[in-house]
Amino acid sequence: MKFRIYQIILLLIISSAYACNEKTKKTDESAIPIFVINTESLDESISSHNIKNGRRRYEFKFGGVVSNREARFGDKSIKLNQKYKYGNNIVLNDLIENEFIEVSIWRKDKFHNAALVVEGIDHNFYHGERTAYQKWEDGWEEIKFGFMVPLGLTKVKIYTYTGGSKEAFFDGLKIKKFKTANYPSVRIDNESKLFFSPRNMQRFAEKRSNSLSIGVNINDGDWMGGILFHNETGMPIKARLKGDWLDHLVGGKWSFRIKVKDDYTFERMKVFSLQNPGSRSYLFEYVSHKIFRQEGLLTTRYGFTNASLNGNTLGLYAYEEHFAKQLIEFNLRREGPILKFDENPMWLTEALRKQNPYVNNKRISMPSFFTSRVLPFGKIDPIESPGQYKQFLIGQGLLEQYKNRTADLSDILDLEKFAQYSALIDLFQGYHGKAWHNQRFYYNPVLCKLEPINYDNYTDHFDSNTLRPLLYKNYGSRPEKHPSHNFEEQIFGSGKFLGYYLHYLKTYSSESFIKSFFDENLSELNKLNKSVLEEFPIESYDFKYLSRRAADIRIQLPGLLNYIENKEFEKFSQTNSEITYKEIDLPEMLPSFVNTYYFNAEGVKNLLIENYNTVAIKPVALCSKKKKVLISLKSDSIIPRFRKGNGSLAVNVPYLDKVNYLSFTTKDSDVLLYAEITPWQKSTGLSPYQQVKNSFDLYKSKLFKVQGDSLIMTAKKHLIRTKILVPPYKKLIIEAGAEIDIVNKGSFISHSAVYALGTADKPILVHSSDSTANGFIVLQANEKSKLSHTTFKNLNTLNYDGWVLTGAVNFYESDVELSNCEFISNHCEDALNIVRSDFKVDKARFYDIYADAFDSDFCTGELTNSVFDKVDNDAIDFSTSQITISDCEISNTSDKGISGGEQSTLKVYNTNITNCNIGAASKDLSQVELINVSISNCNYGLVALRKKPEYGPAKIYTEGLKMSDCLTDELLELNSVLNREGNIKKGYRKNVAAMFY
Repeated sequence: MKFRIYQIILLLIISSAYACNEKTKKTDESAIPIFVINTESLDESISSHNIKNGRRRYEFKFGGVVSNREARFGDKSIKLNQKYKYGNNIVLNDLIENEFIEVSIWRKDKFHNAALVVEGIDHNFYHGERTAYQKWEDGWEEIKFGFMVPLGLTKVKIYTYTGGSKEAFFDGLKIKKFKTANYPSVRIDNESKLFFSPRNMQRFAEKRSNSLSIGVNINDGDWMGGILFHNETGMPIKARLKGDWLDHLVGGKWSFRIKVKDDYTFERMKVFSLQNPGSRSYLFEYVSHKIFRQEGLLTTRYGFTNASLNGNTLGLYAYEEHFAKQLIEFNLRREGPILKFDENPMWLTEALRKQNPYVNNKRISMPSFFTSRVLPFGKIDPIESPGQYKQFLIGQGLLEQYKNRTADLSDILDLEKFAQYSALIDLFQGYHGKAWHNQRFYYNPVLCKLEPINYDNYTDHFDSNTLRPLLYKNYGSRPEKHPSHNFEEQIFGSGKFLGYYLHYLKTYSSESFIKSFFDENLSELNKLNKSVLEEFPIESYDFKYLSRRAADIRIQLPGLLNYIENKEFEKFSQTNSEITYKEIDLPEMLPSFVNTYYFNAEGVKNLLIENYNTVAIKPVALCSKKKKVLISLKSDSIIPRFRKGNGSLAVNVPYLDKVNYLSFTTKDSDVLLYAEITPWQKSTGLSPYQQVKNSFDLYKSKLFKVQGDSLIMTAKKHLIRTKILVPPYKKLIIEAGAEIDIVNKGSFISHSAVYALGTADKPILVHSSDSTANGFIVLQANEKSKLSHTTFKNLNTLNYDGWVLTGAVNFYESDVELSNCEFISNHCEDALNIVRSDFKVDKARFYDIYADAFDSDFCTGELTNSVFDKVDNDAIDFSTSQITISDCEISNTSDKGISGGEQSTLKVYNTNITNCNIGAASKDLSQVELINVSISNCNYGLVALRKKPEYGPAKIYTEGLKMSDCLTDELLELNSVLNREGNIKKGYRKNVAAMFY
C-alpha cells in the first residue's frame, strides 16, 4: 500500500514537472558567437579595435606585439613577453545570469605556462586556465573552457598572460555565448533521476537566490520532499541545497543533500550529496578516497552518476556520502558518534563580510574558531539513547581538549591513524579538508579516542602542477597565525606523531606504492576519466601527478628527518594565540556568538552562558520555543566581551527541559536578541580512558616482575582491585599456573600482546570471585597474542563512565591465537569478542554463556574443534568477516547456532548443530556455506534474510547437509537464495527480520 501511494505521488510530480518544463522550454539553445578575432587584421599602430556584434560593440586591446614569427591561422599572432605580459584584452559588459560563455584561444609556449583568464569586474569571479584542450603537431595548443554566469556578474575582462614563460604566442581568440549550458547524458553505469514538484522547485530557486545574494549558502534546515530513481529503482527522499560556497549553485547544476526515506538506500547509503564533480576537482577527489579506503582509514564513499532533474539532463554528478552510521559500518568500525566543529558562526561572518566588509570603519572579524561548539551528526537523545549520548559527551570532551590543547594527544587521538591521514593529505595535497571547519571526527567507543574522517580534499581550482611543502612546515612560532593553528601545532609538535608521520610519508611516497595503486586501478580510472571528458573536455585526470608528488615528498624527507632528530619541533609555541578583536555590534550576528549549555551541579539544573561577542551582553530571560518568557534573570548580570578565553555565567534553572532560548541585550541597547540553547551539556573533563591511565601506575602496582620490555605475572594468585593499563610495546607474559582474580569492578587492559601459555597440568585461570570484573581487554597490540589452556570464568565487561565494551574477553586490532581456552559463565553481551583482527581459535569451550558466545566483527580467522553449549543467544555471530569454521559442536543455543551478517563469508565444515532456535542464518549480503554439516532439533534449520536496509539479500549454500527434526527446515526472505544440494530456491517472504528482531 505504501509503495502504491508513492507511485501516485511520483506520477503527480513527474507530470507537473514535465508540464512546467514545456511551458518554460527555450526553443533556441544554439551558440551565439559574439567575438572572433582575426589576427591578420591587427595593426600595431592601433592600440584598440572595436568589434561589432549586432547592436553591441566590444573594445579589443591586443596588448602584446603583433608577430609574424609564429601563427596558427594565416601568418600573424600576438606575442607576449617579459615586457608585454598581458594581451588579448576584451571586456564583456552584457552578461545575464545562467548564460554559458565558452572561451578559446590557441597558444604556442614551450613551457606551457601562459594562460587564458576570465576575471569579474563587478563580481568576485576568476578562472584561469593553462591546460591544453587539444594539441597540434607543430606545438600549437588550444586552451578552451566555459563558465556559467552567476548572479551579480555582468562584466568580465578576458585576457591572456605569460604566467612565468619568457614568451608565448596566441592566435584565434573565440568567445561564444549560449542561452544556457548544454549538459550531455554521460555514458556511465550509474543513473540518478530527481523529481520535485513545481512548488518545491520554486522554493529551491528562492533559497538559491537568497544564497547568491548574501554570498554563501547557509543551511536553514528546511528540507523538501521528492522522488529519486536510482538505476530504475524509485524511492522517496527529502532534499535541500548543499554547499557553503556558491560553486554548488551556479547555473543549473545545483548541489543537493539527500536523505532516503523508509527502507530504501542509494548505493547502500541513507544520506548523501549529489554535486557538480568540478567542486571536488573531478577525479582527484575520487582517487584520494580510493587510497584512503585501501589503507583502512575512515573516508566517505564517493563516486559518479549521470543525473537529471525533472526530466532535464544535468550531465555528470558526483555522489558523496554524508556522516551517518552507515559510513562507520562500511569502514569496518563499531558504531559511534561523528563530530565536527560548528561552522555556522564562521559562515555568518563570511556572509556579512561579503555584503559589507567594514562596520563603522572596522573590518568584520569574529572569533569563529573559539566560538565553535562541538556538534554531533544526527540526533542525540539522552532519554532514548543514553549510551550514545554518553559516547557523544566523551567525544565532545576529547575534541574540546584537542581544540584547547589541554591534554596529551596520545590520550585524545588514535595518533597513528592521524599520522596516516596527514601523510596521505600531503601525498594528495588535499589540504582543503584539513581546514578546521572541514575536519570530521569519529569517536571510537572501543578505544575511547578520536579518529579523523577524510573528505572534501579539493576545491574547484586545484592545480596539480603546483607542489607545496609538507604539512609540518606550516606550523611553528610565527608573529601572526590563525587561532585554529593552535590545535594543529600541537600535532606537529609531538615527537611520537612525527615518528609515525615520517614512517607513512616514506611508505606512501615510494615508487612501489604508487605503481601498485595504478596497476590495480588504471582500467577503472581510464573509464571514469572518459566519462568526465564527455562533459568537461579539458578536465582530464593528471595520471602522472601522484608520481610527481611522491618524488617531491622523497626530496623533502631528509629535511623532516633532520627536523625530528634535532628536535626542532620542541621549539613550537605551546601557548594559544592572543588575538584582539575589534568591537562589532551587529544584531544579526550577536546571537551566533553566544553559546549556552545545561549542566547539573549537586542535583541542581544550571545553564552555562558563554559570550564570544566583541561586546558585553546582558542576559534577560530564558524563553520557550515561541520565545515566551519562562524565567527572568537578574537585571545586573553582565557577561564581558570576548578577549582571551571567554566570559561566562552560570544560571540556576528550575525547569530546564522547557527552555529553548536565552534572550539578551547588549550593554548599550535594549533590543532583545535570542540565542538558541544547546540541548546538551558541555563536556571538558577527562575521558574514562584518561581517568584509567592517570589512576594506574604500572611500576607501583607490583603486579608484574619487570625484565627488560617483558612484564611477567608469575605463577601465583594475583588480586586485581582496580583498572590496570599496560602500555604499548611491552610483552605481557602470564606464567603457567597463574591465577588472576579481578574484583571490585577492576579491569585488565593491555596495549601490548599477551602471552598466557598455560599447560594441561598448569592451566591459567582468569576469573572474578565477586562477579564484577570489567573485562580482559587487549587493544591495538603490536604483536600477536597467544593464549593456551586459559580459562576465563565469571567475568563481566568494561562499563566505566560511558566507556562500554561488549565482551568479557576482548581483542581489538590485535591478532590472536587461542588454543584449549575456556569461556565459562560470563555476565555480559559476548563471552569472546574479537574486532578488526586475524584470529585462530582451536579447541575452545564455551559453556553457560549469558548472551553470545563468540562474536567477531570485521575479522579474518579460523575456528576449529570447539564446543558451544548452553548459550542464551548466538553461539557464533560473525559480521563483515571472512571465516572458516570446522569440526565444531554447537548445542542448546537460545537463538542461532551460526550467524553470518553484514556481508560476511562463512565456510563451515564437519560441524554439528542441535537444539537451537535457528541452526544457521545468513543475513545482509552474507554467504554461509555448509559442507558436511548436521542440523537437528531446531525450530528453524536455515534462515536467509535482510535485516538492515543498506544491505541486501543473503545466500546459503549446502553440500552434504543432514537436517532432521526441525519445525521449519528453510525460511528465505524475498530475493535471498538457498542452494541446497544443487537445488536452488529463491525466497518470497517479506520482512522476515521482524520475526526475530
